[in-house]
Amino acid sequence: MMIKRGGKMKDGLLVNRNVLILHRGGAQVRGSEQCAMITMGLLDKEGCNLFLAANNPDILVKNSACLVKGVLNIGFCDVIFSKRFWSQSWWRHIAQLRLLAAFCRKNNIDIIYANGGGPTQFAVHLQTFFSFNVKVLSHFHHPANKRHYRSWGLSKADVVVCPSRYTASELLSVGVHAKVVYNGVNMSVLPTVKLGKNNAMPRLCFVGQLELNKRVDWLLRASEILKNKGYQFHFDIVGIGSQFDSLCALTDELNITDVVTFHGRVESVYEFMSRADFHVMASDVEGLGISVIEAALCGTASVVSASTGLLEVVQDGVTGWYFDASSLASLVDVLEKRILAEDNYQYGQQAREYAINNFSETEYKKQMLRAFEQIS
Repeated sequence: MMIKRGGKMKDGLLVNRNVLILHRGGAQVRGSEQCAMITMGLLDKEGCNLFLAANNPDILVKNSACLVKGVLNIGFCDVIFSKRFWSQSWWRHIAQLRLLAAFCRKNNIDIIYANGGGPTQFAVHLQTFFSFNVKVLSHFHHPANKRHYRSWGLSKADVVVCPSRYTASELLSVGVHAKVVYNGVNMSVLPTVKLGKNNAMPRLCFVGQLELNKRVDWLLRASEILKNKGYQFHFDIVGIGSQFDSLCALTDELNITDVVTFHGRVESVYEFMSRADFHVMASDVEGLGISVIEAALCGTASVVSASTGLLEVVQDGVTGWYFDASSLASLVDVLEKRILAEDNYQYGQQAREYAINNFSETEYKKQMLRAFEQIS
């Protein structure tokens, strides 16, 4: 099959396929949103007809240059298989599922790109409960417990991709085979890299969703300890999330408002990453860690917990530094050393080179295209 697209004749397995982007939808553009937008651009270029269902679709429509032919605003709720089968969440889930089924039938959807665990659950339940003939590509970002893996029905998806070897191994432990596709970052808009020490007073930053797994409270408690030891520094916290208010309250309680600033949602995270001496990610669970990659592209190395997907984006002592994920004291120790160090920017240059070589948008698109072609 061939169509004329962008002035050129194009053929391929995905031409004129009706593809639904099924995405939970965050309040800001972070890792999974970036993956969704890059994937939308890839599918648009391949000649697909794109449709979108999300609980916050405007953020993808606004930030994507793709033509979306239909949009459904849908609420997601993760359903755990248990004795509470007829719980309110199940009723809500089924009601939303009926809306999704009607949307898919109306638009003759034949492929669903389910971006996340909740969307994957919706997609496979659409196949199971409504006998809907559709292929499902699940993009599973965040590791969770095995009960969630089973309840989301990942084994029923036609193809599963994930962002790290760690997540792939967790999925394999419950019998789900996943293809590792590292998150891609647009390399065409690289920030200017710093060539020396950035600030007279060390500046740290965190960029990400303010959720429990990010353990931003550890960053605040570490800041209190370092302040009480007499160190001069400033910590920029960039992002929003369910923990925003409680973290602000904790900052007041610890009396560190003079060394910690919450910036909320910002237009460009690169501004904060570029001026930081180093970036910090204390998460106990990460699928990969897009903020660490973005910081590296700014020439800023990261302190990260030695756990999960973060081990694949930072090389300890080369492109950043690890701390013991189970120990706040270990985090404080590493931060103390980096605050005193004069060579953080040199590690940042090495981190930038590593990120450019391993996390390009071009390679991400190539791998994702192969995944889609498996189900076409």
